[in-house]
Amino acid sequence: MKLVSETKTNAYELTYLVSAGFTDSELKKVQEEVLALVKKFKGEVISETVWGKKPLAYTLKTAGKSHDEAYFIHLKLSISTEKAPEVERGVYLINSIIRHLFVVADETKVEDKETSTEE
Repeated sequence: MKLVSETKTNAYELTYLVSAGFTDSELKKVQEEVLALVKKFKGEVISETVWGKKPLAYTLKTAGKSHDEAYFIHLKLSISTEKAPEVERGVYLINSIIRHLFVVADETKVEDKETSTEE
């Protein structure tokens, strides 16, 4: 007898910061590394937005370096709730990322925006 286990998937948002000192090719490698991490845990990237290089509100110090600017990258993901903590841990372990925020996406805001644009 096989037990069927249902895996629930949720929509998540991931925003991460990469040092402004990176070149375009280095930034692309970091983005590919994050996308590979999501695919490794059988997640799906719904959208990816590069917000560009922006000044930080305060200086961040990581690995002995000070950062006053950073590239902001925002992802919308769909991934199993069981695998989400593993994805966040993987993002945490990428040395090129100086900060990240991984949250459950608010479905009601997405639906409200879609309905308001259709009217």
